[in-house]
Amino acid sequence: MKKQLIALLLTATMLCTLIMPVGASKPDTDSPSKVTILDALEILKHLAKMKSIYDGTWVFPKTMDALEVLKYLAKMTPRPVLPLEREVEYEPKYYSNATIDQDFCGRTVLVMMDKKVGGSDKVHEPSFFGDFPMVSINDLTPSILVILENDPALRELFSEKDIKESLRARFSNPNWRQVLSIYLPIDCKQNVLDVIAILEQVDGILSASPNYYGQWD
Repeated sequence: MKKQLIALLLTATMLCTLIMPVGASKPDTDSPSKVTILDALEILKHLAKMKSIYDGTWVFPKTMDALEVLKYLAKMTPRPVLPLEREVEYEPKYYSNATIDQDFCGRTVLVMMDKKVGGSDKVHEPSFFGDFPMVSINDLTPSILVILENDPALRELFSEKDIKESLRARFSNPNWRQVLSIYLPIDCKQNVLDVIAILEQVDGILSASPNYYGQWD
């Protein structure tokens, strides 16, 4: 930092010397585009904001105007190095092995969200899931807060302690994932398989599967 400050002062001195030599009474009024001391200071302020490194070796023609000086410095100044965005590390996907001869609903697809994308009661834009027709997206894992909001009659069955314990159990469970149901406009098992193939290509989706019909004895 100290070296950069010294270099900055050297550059300022150099610019001012080139622009208004010692003994000059005033800038050349016939050439308003010539660099003045004020211009030089503005240039240095601009460069200071860029946090550039100066070595004090640049030389500018006396006839160069402020804009040209800026352009020249822009070429000579090292570009600031921006931190690279960290690539999100998603969980390993689970791919469906569903076949059309299996017994599942032709209008719904179940989607499990990656832990870094899904969230408790999180709402996702339809465009996130890909380009295919859909009717609605329903959260199959709503929190107790949403359940009670949708059915106030249940509120009397739960104490504040019950609610807090339910939420604590959810957020402390490392295996919890948000699960959604996408309702499709047509009843077609092949369409379900096609939509699953699309969903499996979306980053942030852990798995997609048909909504199988269960059998109970």
